[in-house]
Amino acid sequence: MALTAQQQSIISQAAPACVVTTPKKLSPIQQMLLNDAINQEFMAEAIAEGVFYAEVIEDMSGSMNPGTVGSGDEVMPALYATLAEAQFENQGNIEEIERQKSDPNFDRDADDRWEGFVVKILWDGGDDMIFIDIASGENLGTENWREACGL
Repeated sequence: MALTAQQQSIISQAAPACVVTTPKKLSPIQQMLLNDAINQEFMAEAIAEGVFYAEVIEDMSGSMNPGTVGSGDEVMPALYATLAEAQFENQGNIEEIERQKSDPNFDRDADDRWEGFVVKILWDGGDDMIFIDIASGENLGTENWREACGL
């Protein structure tokens, strides 16, 4: 069925459904994050926006440690593309500590608890990460990602 002149005019004035852009070149760490992601589409979006989530542990000096994934020369910060992924990981660690407290094979005190928490991380793939409190949006600090990860 052919389009009428009016339909063709309307279509020609409509904004395109999608805009194709050339992706920026990813750093080796960003490429590793993308390759390792459970959902590469979500991770690609997180990389493009520079917004990630992580489960961190605050050390004695107040530094946030998101931990690492990988080994040898291929180590990267343990970052998640979505808040839900980071919260799921954190909940798993909370439950693991509770399980260990009831298992006689582990030396856990009754008041032991998981001290990790979830933060938003702003990171462009460069040296520094900005840690943001999820609830308040407060900037918790900026750290070199390698130092934050204990490398």
